[in-house]
Amino acid sequence: MNGLPQPMSRAFYLCCLLPIFAAEPVATGAERGPAPPPIAPMICSTAQVEYRGALLLAGRAVVQVAVADLWEKPQRRSSLADQAFLGEIVRPVAGQVAACGSGAGAGDYLQVLTESGYRAWAEIASLRPLPSTEAPYRESGPLVRVAVRLGSVYMQPTVTAEKPFLVVPLDVPLRLVRSVDERWREILLPDGRHAFIQAGDVGSVDAAPATGKTPADRTAASQADCVIEHARKYLGTPYLWGGRSTLGVDCSGLVLSSMNACGLMPPRDAGPQHDWDRTTHVARDVRALQTGDLLFFGKRDPAVPATSSPAAPQAAPRAAGSTASSTGLGERITHVGIYIGDGRFIHATTNKSPVVQESLITDPQWTAAWLGTRRPPYSRR
Repeated sequence: MNGLPQPMSRAFYLCCLLPIFAAEPVATGAERGPAPPPIAPMICSTAQVEYRGALLLAGRAVVQVAVADLWEKPQRRSSLADQAFLGEIVRPVAGQVAACGSGAGAGDYLQVLTESGYRAWAEIASLRPLPSTEAPYRESGPLVRVAVRLGSVYMQPTVTAEKPFLVVPLDVPLRLVRSVDERWREILLPDGRHAFIQAGDVGSVDAAPATGKTPADRTAASQADCVIEHARKYLGTPYLWGGRSTLGVDCSGLVLSSMNACGLMPPRDAGPQHDWDRTTHVARDVRALQTGDLLFFGKRDPAVPATSSPAAPQAAPRAAGSTASSTGLGERITHVGIYIGDGRFIHATTNKSPVVQESLITDPQWTAAWLGTRRPPYSRR
């Protein structure tokens, strides 16, 4: 972003900070007292403070990069909490200030709320203030969506003049301006620039990846098939904690993205996905499974006996729509996958090879970790 702070110059270091370091002799051993406070607060440029202020004043912002990482803490060495994609709207959390180095904000980061209610820290350079008078990007006109694992966006309608300006992951909607010719589509980016993407990389926003049917047209079988076909597009995608795109994805992110593409809106994380009140209980029995069911895994407390085996249904099934855990005390869900039939499920895992892959539920490792099954609210079979 123009106007963001530049690295500290050698001249500034020599004239301003070096005298501070050299002002007092260094104490050793017993002479050393409590650690001193930081030498100075975070240094921010005027332009950076103004940009932070503009984001806070607008009260909402649009993501202007292909994928905006959202962090647990306002620093890059923090764990990743979630991601937001090009054109999504986020809202700064109340109570933050434009000045850097305050307790309520830090330099390059603002704490934001995502459209799904997730709270995390976003880099301000990934956002553009969205005034109340401006329509959200994805509501400003006709859209196409990226229909391949990764869609390349160029500043000119040619692949040879320069490298792609953006690489956008599967299913991200783009604002369509016009069809240039059979090969190229002109698009509008959230920052107001025009760019180009190849027609083969995009498809209709309303069509399902596999069936081509709109959400209203799908039967339960086609909706479950849609989720599975979409999840299979992620095969080989690297595992990334907090990720939910074809650039990198975690287990619950794979479930969320696959279902979002087929008209369903589950929670973000595996535990809440298990307790999602729109799902129904399924016996922990391979024979009871249907394609599209969600399989949940974790570590069982040795003091708590398993309530069933994979070949025997549970004695007391959980009531449909219940949010109470049916897996028993002492059990903690740490992983989720999507059942695809024939004893197999697809999931993003760090096991063996850290990529999206298919596994057998009858594999002893997964059988031992299998805590329960939930059926998403596909249209009634």
